[in-house]
Amino acid sequence: MAFVRREELRPSLAAPAAVMRDVETLVRQTAGAKVCCRFEVSQGSWPILVDAARLETVLLNLAANARDAMPEGGTLLIQVRNAAPDEVPKGLPLGREFVRIAVADTGSGMDAETLRRAAEPFFTTKPKGKGTGLGLASAQAFTAGSGGALRLDSAPGRGTTVELFLPRAAVAPAAVPAVIGQAPTRHGDATILVVDDDDAVRPMTAGLLRDLGYHVVEAASAEAAEALAHLDGMRVDLLVTDVVMGGAPGPLLAGRLRGERPDLPVLYVTGHGRATALDAAQVLCKPFTHVALGRAVLAALGRLETAQPDGSEASGTNRLHARLRSPALREAHLHWIDARMAAAGALPSPGLLPPGGLPAHLLDCSYLAEVLPTPDRLDAGAAVFRFERFGRALAARLGRELTGLEVGAGDLDDGRVVDVVGASLATAYARCARSRSPGYDYARFRLDADAPALLFERLLLPLSADGIWVTHLLGVVSIQDGA
Repeated sequence: MAFVRREELRPSLAAPAAVMRDVETLVRQTAGAKVCCRFEVSQGSWPILVDAARLETVLLNLAANARDAMPEGGTLLIQVRNAAPDEVPKGLPLGREFVRIAVADTGSGMDAETLRRAAEPFFTTKPKGKGTGLGLASAQAFTAGSGGALRLDSAPGRGTTVELFLPRAAVAPAAVPAVIGQAPTRHGDATILVVDDDDAVRPMTAGLLRDLGYHVVEAASAEAAEALAHLDGMRVDLLVTDVVMGGAPGPLLAGRLRGERPDLPVLYVTGHGRATALDAAQVLCKPFTHVALGRAVLAALGRLETAQPDGSEASGTNRLHARLRSPALREAHLHWIDARMAAAGALPSPGLLPPGGLPAHLLDCSYLAEVLPTPDRLDAGAAVFRFERFGRALAARLGRELTGLEVGAGDLDDGRVVDVVGASLATAYARCARSRSPGYDYARFRLDADAPALLFERLLLPLSADGIWVTHLLGVVSIQDGA
């Protein structure tokens, strides 16, 4: 089989520590209960210029490889630190600095011949149907495409270490744009209800807001906040609430108060940076600075006037639509955009779009996956999915029907299922829940050296049954011959 190219990279400035925080839960879920996962991130690790989403996928693939190498359990260690000059692989530019990300397991290890071929596309030691053989090959392609290199170290009985060397980003001090409305006089003259069950965080947040000149009322639970909001003479101008709390969660409290006051501004404050399936303009992630808090409050109160940023959702939507190559994906994307506009910016419901739902030709090449409730709905790594519908064209290519099947984060290892459905739904769900925007993947591959190239495209559209959480994913898939 001849590997052509898996995916276009979209690099951006990333902090390795932040990437590790984002991917940790998914790595632990992928590795499974028998594997002890450890993360060691050195302070002062340099920023890198990479496609962070692709780096997460690479780490998840390496975690899956490590899990399979330790069927009886073991330890998976992911280390991040700045690479010393003498350990940078030969062939990389002299004088450049690199960040080293090492993924090490205590598994069975590889003999010399297996190690020599390990990064070859489609080479795998797993039983037929249990893997595509693209994990290390895609990791190597990713590091090379990012200007770095991959190095393998393994021997029978002493496990395997995969080292990713990624170039340090040349970071210039960012110019701080002038923001209209940031002046101190814009603060104050408002009553803010702060709700957080953390007795350390709530007083700190309230104190910062009082320093800015606001009148602040504190509550340790949603129930207490609701009672305070109904006191005679109480006028709440802004609700600042944690998302996950003991008792009712923040979104439920906001819904109750907005039922009486639809115009009540809400700012969510959460430590679950990866998973907030809420409007990004209404979310402030912990930890935050007093400047970030002040800016978020001004924005929620409508006192912050800024120009439309180049990376706005509207421009991002247009850029995504321009990347879609399949007419079916473009049509589905337009349906989703129309439905969201009709819902005044809220995510479309799973019943999607016009009466009767999607046209028949889109139903044939799409699937609908429900995100089943878990104890922590913000933990994408623990997500379980049920296929509510699976298109006939997809079932025919796969050779079986998936409607009704429930799968967890690590259950889609079957190479043929991945080829038809696409990469991990857990990873895709994490991205869609974080951004409340569609996700897009594509790959080019050949089934053998003489066969024409195939172009695989997948568009994932986030849907919400309750208007708060991403509860469903609509996947529209195109596999074109001779692309």
